[in-house]
Amino acid sequence: MRKLKVVAIIVAAVLMLTGCAMFTRNETRAANQVVATVNGTQVHRYQVEKYFHIAYFEVNQTPVDTLASASKSDYRTQLSAAVETYAKQLVLIQKARQLGLSLSEDDKASNRKSADEAFGSVKESIKASVEDEAKTNTSLNVDAETEERYQAELKTLGFNADDYFDYLNDQTLITKVEEYAKQFAQVTDEDAKSWYDQMLAEQQKKMDADPSVFATNVYSSHICTYIPEDTVAVKQVLLAYKDKDLSEVAQQLYNDGKTEEAMAILKPQIDELTPEAESIARQLKDGANIDDLIKQYGEDPGMTSGTTAKTGYLVGNSTKNFLQQFKDEALKLKNVGDVSQPLATYYGIHVLQAIKIYKKGVVAYDEIKDQIKTALLPSKQAEKVAELEEQWYKEANITYDKERLFN
Repeated sequence: MRKLKVVAIIVAAVLMLTGCAMFTRNETRAANQVVATVNGTQVHRYQVEKYFHIAYFEVNQTPVDTLASASKSDYRTQLSAAVETYAKQLVLIQKARQLGLSLSEDDKASNRKSADEAFGSVKESIKASVEDEAKTNTSLNVDAETEERYQAELKTLGFNADDYFDYLNDQTLITKVEEYAKQFAQVTDEDAKSWYDQMLAEQQKKMDADPSVFATNVYSSHICTYIPEDTVAVKQVLLAYKDKDLSEVAQQLYNDGKTEEAMAILKPQIDELTPEAESIARQLKDGANIDDLIKQYGEDPGMTSGTTAKTGYLVGNSTKNFLQQFKDEALKLKNVGDVSQPLATYYGIHVLQAIKIYKKGVVAYDEIKDQIKTALLPSKQAEKVAELEEQWYKEANITYDKERLFN
């Protein structure tokens, strides 16, 4: 994600960067001043400035010199913070080496490609602009002008493809350290039970007040500790009518309360599709896979993409977002695998199958304990990473001489 973000930002900023003056001192002596020491390793000013240029650009989508031009005070504050961040990242890189972690050739190749593509895109954007100018200025040397402007852009950015490659390598190595730390994270039974008890109290209160919250939670892949009412999850094979205009007329009649008239004008199409719908119902009762039949015959987008393609449609007595006929037919299905009779509405002919039955009441802790532990693990891993990183920082011998950043 970080690689892609920087690629996009750099390309988008090419035209904006032209004409900016870089606020850094390039004197060799100043650049080589030691501004920090991490476990005996010297950190030079130029290293921090280079890191600051890249990291600032990532977050703010603008080069550092715009900050320096706007506020020297803010520039000093953020550069001072950058040396601390850089030092902490160096601690993690040193820890990676202590642990025997290293970059694979694939890691390096991927980072090299990302860096080259990012700056290659910058150069291509500049060249396209120069070529456009050359249409009215025939004396313009496209290649020479492109290279000159490209070098100017690099100076404004404060880093080049090689710098970015090094930065990506460091970030990849830090990620490996974090992955190492994650293995020590644990979700205990006590953690899981505490979460369960808290969620049960919250969900029961919300769902008793509004049972539709249950379906929302299921569609959102949230763990449910409580079911407010008997609910059936159904999938459907929908055979849509060929005459879409007539279907719209029928829908309007239905909305006006003229249900019989709506179905009457659709009768020829219903009669045409009924044999196929009955065949599908028989196939389902004989054990055919409904997903296969949906793929072959179905015309309901909700059954082929999105959350409901997996969960099905959840229908309970209080459900309000389905046609009443659909709801009534779904609630007749009492067991997983039950199949409805073909149902005609203004959408088409529906053949429903129950894929899951939810019984009203509290969901037993043991039934969802493993799900809870899996859900809690990422936060526990983040906590463990933060804990170990803080421990490593405290164990490290870090000294700063920040005044040298500005002398």
